[in-house]
Amino acid sequence: MTLLDGRILVEGGLKRTHGFSLGSAEIFDPATGTWSATGSMLVARTNHTATTLEDGRVLVIGGLDRDRFKLAECELYDPNTGIWTTTTSYPSGPLASHVAVRLQDGRVFVVGPLVSPLVYDPTTATWTDVGKFSIRLDRTNLDLMADGRVLMAGGGDGGISNNGVWIYDPATTWESAPHLIQARQGHTATLLPDGRVLVAGGLSNGVFLRSAELY
Repeated sequence: MTLLDGRILVEGGLKRTHGFSLGSAEIFDPATGTWSATGSMLVARTNHTATTLEDGRVLVIGGLDRDRFKLAECELYDPNTGIWTTTTSYPSGPLASHVAVRLQDGRVFVVGPLVSPLVYDPTTATWTDVGKFSIRLDRTNLDLMADGRVLMAGGGDGGISNNGVWIYDPATTWESAPHLIQARQGHTATLLPDGRVLVAGGLSNGVFLRSAELY
């Protein structure tokens, strides 16, 4: 996760030699090419999201704990102090393999499989329901577009890939968009300078993809 000053925060993850989630965190400084330890998270986790807020703090949501159980707990990292603090848990229940993006107004929009999409307000530490979304999707992507809307393309339900594309408009609610040419999950989705979105790679029903598409 890129901090506002350009340094990179790496938190949690999976220690493969033992198979459990980590709580440790480190910071990489590209100006010096060096790593340094910082405060550990309050809860060890992997498969979480980390989103930089407008004030420089980092919001970490959900994930899997050391016993591979999903978490609803969320916490905040302050790069000025290196300290983690708790914040309001995700009210729709434990979640992992979800996605999150910061909206233009500073709130954080979160979508995950088997939970309701919600928006977190860092000024009040409260969550708000943003409308029903009945399709279960994991390994999808969120892109904040220039007009403030959020594009969600593809994803999966277990091993079944989806070619659906949806747009969340903070001013209104959900709307559909033209489908992907190829159903895919675990892909990348990158917002280009001209406003288009490049979707590349991923899996389609268990088959690795080399193809790419532009929206």
